[in-house]
Amino acid sequence: MVDRYCDRVPPVADAPRSRAFADLLRAARAARGASQEQVIAQTGISRATYLRWEAGDVGRPEPAQVTAVCRFLGINPSHAALALGFGEAADYNVEPDDDLVADIRRTLANTKISATGLAALRHALAGALEAWRMAMHSRAPHEPN
Repeated sequence: MVDRYCDRVPPVADAPRSRAFADLLRAARAARGASQEQVIAQTGISRATYLRWEAGDVGRPEPAQVTAVCRFLGINPSHAALALGFGEAADYNVEPDDDLVADIRRTLANTKISATGLAALRHALAGALEAWRMAMHSRAPHEPN
Protein backbone atom coordinates (compact mmCIF):
# COMPACT_ATOMS: atom_id res chain seq x y z
CA MET A 1 0.00 0.00 0.00
CA VAL A 2 1.26 3.50 -0.88
CA ASP A 3 1.90 5.78 2.07
CA ARG A 4 0.27 9.06 1.14
CA TYR A 5 0.55 12.32 3.04
CA CYS A 6 -3.22 12.62 3.28
CA ASP A 7 -3.38 9.22 5.01
CA ARG A 8 -1.09 10.45 7.78
CA VAL A 9 -3.05 13.65 8.44
CA PRO A 10 -6.22 13.43 10.46
CA PRO A 11 -9.37 14.56 8.67
CA VAL A 12 -10.48 18.12 9.12
CA ALA A 13 -13.30 17.62 11.56
CA ASP A 14 -13.79 21.22 12.64
CA ALA A 15 -16.87 22.37 10.73
CA PRO A 16 -15.94 26.09 10.85
CA ARG A 17 -12.57 25.25 9.28
CA SER A 18 -14.21 23.20 6.53
CA ARG A 19 -16.55 26.10 5.88
CA ALA A 20 -13.56 28.45 5.80
CA PHE A 21 -12.01 26.42 2.96
CA ALA A 22 -15.34 26.26 1.13
CA ASP A 23 -15.78 30.03 1.51
CA LEU A 24 -12.23 30.61 0.26
CA LEU A 25 -12.87 28.48 -2.84
CA ARG A 26 -16.20 30.12 -3.64
CA ALA A 27 -14.85 33.65 -3.16
CA ALA A 28 -11.77 33.00 -5.32
CA ARG A 29 -13.85 31.34 -8.01
CA ALA A 30 -16.31 34.25 -8.07
CA ALA A 31 -13.46 36.78 -8.17
CA ARG A 32 -11.94 34.95 -11.11
CA GLY A 33 -15.31 34.75 -12.82
CA ALA A 34 -14.99 30.98 -13.23
CA SER A 35 -17.68 28.34 -13.02
CA GLN A 36 -17.37 25.17 -10.99
CA GLU A 37 -17.12 23.27 -14.27
CA GLN A 38 -14.17 25.42 -15.38
CA VAL A 39 -12.33 24.73 -12.12
CA ILE A 40 -12.96 21.01 -12.51
CA ALA A 41 -11.88 20.96 -16.16
CA GLN A 42 -8.73 23.03 -15.63
CA THR A 43 -7.50 21.24 -12.50
CA GLY A 44 -8.26 17.61 -13.23
CA ILE A 45 -9.94 17.18 -9.85
CA SER A 46 -13.08 15.04 -9.89
CA ARG A 47 -16.41 16.82 -10.05
CA ALA A 48 -17.63 15.07 -6.90
CA THR A 49 -14.56 16.11 -4.91
CA TYR A 50 -14.69 19.75 -5.92
CA LEU A 51 -18.41 20.04 -5.29
CA ARG A 52 -17.93 18.44 -1.85
CA TRP A 53 -15.17 20.94 -1.06
CA GLU A 54 -17.35 23.90 -1.99
CA ALA A 55 -20.13 22.42 0.14
CA GLY A 56 -17.78 22.28 3.14
CA ASP A 57 -17.20 18.52 3.14
CA VAL A 58 -13.42 18.44 2.97
CA GLY A 59 -12.31 15.17 4.55
CA ARG A 60 -8.59 14.58 3.94
CA PRO A 61 -7.74 16.47 0.77
CA GLU A 62 -4.87 15.39 -1.45
CA PRO A 63 -2.23 18.14 -1.32
CA ALA A 64 -1.70 17.94 -5.09
CA GLN A 65 -5.40 18.52 -5.70
CA VAL A 66 -5.52 21.47 -3.30
CA THR A 67 -2.43 22.92 -4.99
CA ALA A 68 -3.95 22.54 -8.46
CA VAL A 69 -7.13 24.32 -7.39
CA CYS A 70 -5.12 27.05 -5.65
CA ARG A 71 -3.04 27.64 -8.77
CA PHE A 72 -6.07 27.90 -11.01
CA LEU A 73 -8.02 30.17 -8.66
CA GLY A 74 -5.05 32.31 -7.63
CA ILE A 75 -5.22 31.29 -3.97
CA ASN A 76 -2.07 31.41 -1.86
CA PRO A 77 -1.62 27.73 -0.85
CA SER A 78 -0.73 28.87 2.67
CA HIS A 79 -4.13 30.53 2.94
CA ALA A 80 -5.75 27.26 1.84
CA ALA A 81 -3.74 25.32 4.44
CA LEU A 82 -4.88 27.75 7.13
CA ALA A 83 -8.50 27.50 6.00
CA LEU A 84 -8.19 23.71 6.20
CA GLY A 85 -6.97 23.98 9.77
CA PHE A 86 -3.36 22.98 9.15
CA GLY A 87 -1.60 25.23 11.63
CA GLU A 88 -1.88 28.89 12.48
CA ALA A 89 -0.94 31.99 10.49
CA ALA A 90 2.35 32.27 12.42
CA ASP A 91 3.30 28.78 11.21
CA TYR A 92 3.22 29.99 7.61
CA ASN A 93 4.50 33.54 8.11
CA VAL A 94 1.40 34.69 6.21
CA GLU A 95 0.01 38.13 6.60
CA PRO A 96 -3.49 38.80 5.31
CA ASP A 97 -3.66 40.81 2.11
CA ASP A 98 -4.79 44.38 2.50
CA ASP A 99 -7.73 45.40 0.34
CA LEU A 100 -5.59 46.84 -2.46
CA VAL A 101 -3.37 43.76 -2.75
CA ALA A 102 -6.40 41.46 -2.64
CA ASP A 103 -8.10 43.52 -5.36
CA ILE A 104 -4.98 43.35 -7.55
CA ARG A 105 -4.76 39.57 -7.08
CA ARG A 106 -8.44 39.12 -7.97
CA THR A 107 -8.11 41.35 -11.02
CA LEU A 108 -5.03 39.50 -12.30
CA ALA A 109 -6.82 36.16 -11.83
CA ASN A 110 -10.02 37.29 -13.59
CA THR A 111 -10.46 35.22 -16.74
CA LYS A 112 -12.90 37.77 -18.18
CA ILE A 113 -10.12 40.33 -18.67
CA SER A 114 -8.40 40.11 -22.05
CA ALA A 115 -4.71 39.27 -22.35
CA THR A 116 -4.15 42.82 -23.63
CA GLY A 117 -5.94 44.25 -20.60
CA LEU A 118 -3.90 42.11 -18.20
CA ALA A 119 -0.66 43.07 -19.98
CA ALA A 120 -1.59 46.75 -19.64
CA LEU A 121 -2.32 46.30 -15.93
CA ARG A 122 0.95 44.44 -15.33
CA HIS A 123 2.84 47.18 -17.20
CA ALA A 124 1.15 49.90 -15.12
CA LEU A 125 1.86 48.05 -11.87
CA ALA A 126 5.50 47.47 -12.82
CA GLY A 127 5.88 51.17 -13.66
CA ALA A 128 4.27 52.25 -10.40
CA LEU A 129 6.48 49.87 -8.41
CA GLU A 130 9.63 51.11 -10.14
CA ALA A 131 8.64 54.76 -9.55
CA TRP A 132 8.06 53.98 -5.87
CA ARG A 133 11.43 52.23 -5.57
CA MET A 134 13.18 55.19 -7.16
CA ALA A 135 11.41 57.60 -4.80
CA MET A 136 12.35 55.48 -1.79
CA HIS A 137 15.95 55.21 -2.93
CA SER A 138 16.30 58.97 -3.37
CA ARG A 139 14.88 59.59 0.13
CA ALA A 140 17.16 57.07 1.86
CA PRO A 141 19.64 58.71 4.21
CA HIS A 142 23.19 58.54 2.96
CA GLU A 143 25.60 56.61 5.11
CA PRO A 144 28.98 58.19 5.89
CA ASN A 145 31.92 56.95 3.86
